[in-house]
Amino acid sequence: MLGLVVEAVTGGDYTAHVQQSILGPLGLPAADLQLGASRLQDRDSREPFYSDHGGNGTSVFPPHQSVSWPDGAFYLEAMEAHGGLICTAEAYALFLGRYNLDGNSRNAYSGVFYGSLPGTTSVAVQRSDGINMVAFFNQRNDPTDPSGNTYFEADDQLSGACSLVSVWPTTDVRSVPIPIPNVSFQSPDQNRLEISFVSQPGHVHFLERTPNLRDWELVVTPKAGDGQQQLFEIDFPPESPRSFYRIVTGR
Repeated sequence: MLGLVVEAVTGGDYTAHVQQSILGPLGLPAADLQLGASRLQDRDSREPFYSDHGGNGTSVFPPHQSVSWPDGAFYLEAMEAHGGLICTAEAYALFLGRYNLDGNSRNAYSGVFYGSLPGTTSVAVQRSDGINMVAFFNQRNDPTDPSGNTYFEADDQLSGACSLVSVWPTTDVRSVPIPIPNVSFQSPDQNRLEISFVSQPGHVHFLERTPNLRDWELVVTPKAGDGQQQLFEIDFPPESPRSFYRIVTGR
């Protein structure tokens, strides 16, 4: 209901208003916060697989077959203003640097907030000394734990790790140059291209394609860096149009 009130007052879409009024002043792109999607094929390419061990449910979409709970057993899009948005960890952390969890401007407030849906758990921790911590998990139920859930102890783990830090870095990691990986190409035949590179730990590598050096699109699933040799493989259909490719490295 509050989301509908926001739309009535602003005369626009709720998610668009959050993107403009909250992410914009933080210097973040609108793509860092979006309305989530119930079905796997509709999701942002940066989203992980949502693991759920609570059994299957009936899809709310025809033909109403049995699906994993996170993948269509409930209609996430209808939850736009109460848990239906997705965002990056960076966006969430920067939000916590500007606002308290109680909605006021950031001050000496301290608190913990958990969010959870089938297949996902998140935690935000704000300390009175100004330190903020965020953790996202792509699972909610743990079949190896008799209690069924250990993720609601994450704030204790984060606080324990934080207390071990004696000197915090003063450099914003977002301003540190991202190393460019060395890339090699191999084409076993005219319909296949293999792009090999040494991935960078702590970074994510994206393979993008463009026909005109202007409009880029994601080609395959991004790869998380681990310091090891990794491979992007592309299959070309017969008589496919000429394209240019690039590897983009991000955090």
